[in-house]
Formats: sequence, structure tokens, C-alpha cells
Amino acid sequence: MPATPRTPRKETPNVFNDFILRGLDSLAGKCTAYGFAPGQPDPTLLENLQSNDLWRKREAVQTISNLILISDEGANLNVSFRDIVAAIKDLLQNEDFNTKSDGVTCLQNLVDVFSRSHSVAADAIPLLIALMSDVREEYGVDIHETALKPLLILSRKYGRNILQAGGLSGVLRHLYFFNQHAQRSAIEVVANAASYVTIAHIEQVGEALKEITDNMNNADSKMGDAACAAFSRIVCNLYEEETFVNDVLNEKYDLACKIVQVLRDLSTKFSATTELLKALRLLMACSSDFSAKLHHVGITSTIASLLSPLSSKRSINSFIDLRELIFMCGELAPALPDSNIFSIDRLIISKSKYLYNFKLY
Repeated sequence: MPATPRTPRKETPNVFNDFILRGLDSLAGKCTAYGFAPGQPDPTLLENLQSNDLWRKREAVQTISNLILISDEGANLNVSFRDIVAAIKDLLQNEDFNTKSDGVTCLQNLVDVFSRSHSVAADAIPLLIALMSDVREEYGVDIHETALKPLLILSRKYGRNILQAGGLSGVLRHLYFFNQHAQRSAIEVVANAASYVTIAHIEQVGEALKEITDNMNNADSKMGDAACAAFSRIVCNLYEEETFVNDVLNEKYDLACKIVQVLRDLSTKFSATTELLKALRLLMACSSDFSAKLHHVGITSTIASLLSPLSSKRSINSFIDLRELIFMCGELAPALPDSNIFSIDRLIISKSKYLYNFKLY
């Protein structure tokens, strides 16, 4: 029996698809009009970017910002990133709030879409840090929260530039004015920059350390993790500096109670456990006063709880983490002889040097 031919379905017009297609055609036309088509640079747009007239420059930056929103990594803006960033820097140095806001928005779009622009966009980091340090009541903090977005992206590769601009303290100066997401971004910026801390940045560290340690036990696990990472990287870079250990840690801030509380809550929160345990072990090794303070606030019972297989809070499963805890126990114990059978201790320590790869946020 021959198969019955199927009746073809009637195509119903899709109003939504037609609307989208018309919208895309319209955007494509506007892009071409603004010189966005490959190989067709718009001399007017470039002229406005390089103009001394602030209004024309601001209008050009707004146009480019809108064009970036409908582009991707492979798009060609037909204007060099250096010209765009130079215009953005001029807007950021202006006193008008709305002008600064346009510059920050364009920079955010630029670094978010074009990763190849980051090396040039890093030139604007000092101006972003200066903006973060200048919070005015009449303007609010929206522009500062927006500025944190390009800072976070750039901090993954240009943390040293952030430090040189005073970003360790500048980013955290008005931390508690920001919303929760912006606070987390600020701590993550500091954590990425902390990998490059040296003794030359000791003043910044002293100003930022309180905010960092206050957030190590934050209810937001990502924020607490970033704060622990920032603290650990600062310690790993400065633990041999007497000024840092004696003046900053022991005198300015009493960190012992905060650190013990963080260790008690390690079970469910942090992925920066290894970095934090290494930092504590280094501090205990170089400062007997700090070790005594930790002992006084009950770190021994906390370590025992972390090591116990019967503890409901045990979260230390990594071999490296276990080794750090055992070394911390050794720092708390009285010194043993270093001759005869005890000389094996030196051999163990000499074989235990290992490197940690820092995670960037």
C-alpha cells in the first residue's frame, strides 16, 4: 500500500524573530555609520577622541562604549586601544562625576570584551585607585563599584601596578560602603596584588591588614577565602622582615584570636587552606611571641580537632595540609637537641621545601 503523502505544515510568521532580525540590521547599520566596519576607520571618531574639547571626547567615548557592547574579542574597532585609553584617562581626571562615570563604564566594557587591550588599559590603574580613595556622599558609590570590575580583571596580570599605585590600602579604604558583591571584588583585587608585596609596601600593608583579617571569617565563603589568601600571601612575602613581624603583627593588631577562629571554621569554607596553614607555620617559626599568643588563645586544641579522625569538623585531608599542621605542632613544642638521633630533624626539614601555586580570582 503506497504511503500517504504528508500535508506540508504552514509556516506561521514569527513576530519575535522578525523583530530580532530587524534590530540586528539596525545595529549593523549604526556600526557601519560609526566606522565599526572592518577596514573602514572613521576619521571623525578618532578626531573626537583626540580632541581637546571635553564634550566631543566624552561623546566619542560613549559611542565606543556602546559599540563594544555589541562586539566580541575578534571585532575590529578601527580605533587603537591606546587612543581609547588615553581618552578614558582624560575623562577620569575630570572633576565632573558623570564624565568620570562615562570613562569608567567604557574602560569596564573594554577590558571585559578585549583581553588584548589589558596591557594598555593597565595605564589607567593609578586613576582608578585614586577614584576608589575618593568617595563623596553627594555622588554615592555606584561609580566606585563599577571601577572595581576592570580593576579585578586587570589585577590577575597587573597586580604589581596596583601595588605601585597604592591599591592595597586604596581599594579597601571605603570597603564597607560597598554592596556585598563589590566588597568581595575589592578583597579579591587585594589578594591578587598581595602576591607582589615587598618591604617597600609595608605602610600599605599596615593600613590594609585590619580589613583583610576582619574578613577572614566572613559569612560569604568566597570573600573569606579571598581574605585568607591575601593574608597568606602577605605573610609569605614578608615573614622574614622584622618590621612586619614585630611592628605590624604583634603591636598594631592582635591577630591570634581571629586566626584561631578561622582555623575552627576551616571545615566548610575555604579553598585557601594550604596557603593559610603555611603562612601560620612561617609566622610561628619566626616569632616566638606570636606563637605564645596563639598558644594562649587555644590553638593547640584547635589543631588537635583538625587532626582528629573522629572530629566532625575535620577538613584537613591533603597530605601537604597535614604536614603543615604537624610542623605547627613542632613550633609549639619545646626545642629538642640537634645532635645524635635528633639530627634527623634537619634532614627532614631540608627535604620538605615545596612551592605553592597561587590562585588568582
